[in-house]
Amino acid sequence: MRKLYFLAPDALSARNIIIELRDQGVYSQHISILANQDTQFDSKLEVTELNSENLSNFDELGKSDLLPALEKGAAMGGSLGLIGGLAALAFPPAGLVIGGGAVLASTTLGAGLGAWISSMIGISAPHHDIEEYVSAIESGSVLLLVDVDEEKLASIKGIIASHHPEADIKQAGKLMPGPG
Repeated sequence: MRKLYFLAPDALSARNIIIELRDQGVYSQHISILANQDTQFDSKLEVTELNSENLSNFDELGKSDLLPALEKGAAMGGSLGLIGGLAALAFPPAGLVIGGGAVLASTTLGAGLGAWISSMIGISAPHHDIEEYVSAIESGSVLLLVDVDEEKLASIKGIIASHHPEADIKQAGKLMPGPG
């Protein structure tokens, strides 16, 4: 699955897109919206298309940059730990004999420290994917996040573009397969 995200100019446009997505077989639990609390959705949409999970599951963890920062920190820290371990293997300090276990330990330590330090920074930073949408959402636009199967990706992008041709549809990486 892939996550598509884009701005709809208003609640009516978001409603029309959501109804068409549902008609194409996208399950309600795969559609999330992020809107200003003053944005009014028509009650038909709220009852038939969405439930409270779709509106409230974008919690503090989702708004922060924690998970992307954690991934980047672990990769960078592990790489630096590996380089440090290989350097220690090639140039042993004080004549000590260092084996592969030291390289493994330095790589693991580097990944752990990198993940820990970057996650502390990432938890306090806004998520890099939604940061650019905050002012638009505050002025009445609606951010839609849709989890789409790989084989339906092109057709779903076409549906979105038919309702909102100027939409800048962005795509996140692969997601873990979800239920239904």
